[in-house]
Amino acid sequence: MLGPILLTYGLTKTSAANASLLLNLEAVLSALVAWIVFRENAGRRVVTGMMLIVAGGICLALSQGGVAFGSLRGVLAITGACLCWAADNNLTRKISGCDAVFVASANFSIAPFLGAAMAVAIFHEPVSTAMWISALLMAVGLMLHLLERHVHEHDHEPLTHSHAHHPDIHHRHRHQTLDAQNH
Repeated sequence: MLGPILLTYGLTKTSAANASLLLNLEAVLSALVAWIVFRENAGRRVVTGMMLIVAGGICLALSQGGVAFGSLRGVLAITGACLCWAADNNLTRKISGCDAVFVASANFSIAPFLGAAMAVAIFHEPVSTAMWISALLMAVGLMLHLLERHVHEHDHEPLTHSHAHHPDIHHRHRHQTLDAQNH
């Protein structure tokens, strides 16, 4: 509930294009929560990708274009909304059957870029050099993240199990261990 409120407030304080690109921070914050709270794997490629996304967000926050069309409060509100959604991604990860980082990035990776493009095309928002740099950093960061594969070999101990044995026409045979113990 807090995420949409923060996003709405943030949209009143920054441009739609910048706000759209800042939504990429959801993937970073989802990853941080997953790494810190749930001890998920943090591969080098994903960490590099997340750092590029943060660099893009910082570039937007500090850019002259970002300051002209919004305030730091807008950036912080949108970041807060992303943190709310990151918590949601992690808390619902068992329901989805996927890891939280993949849910956040794979499902929503293209939306911020489409939102920024629509803001420029439809609302004629100015495009600054900082916006282009931020978009490029974020796109490369997301690409690195989405291409990461966590694979490792591991061994499982042999499983031992028992089950009730009912004598019927299909099960008229002797089990050495069970029959030896019962007789």
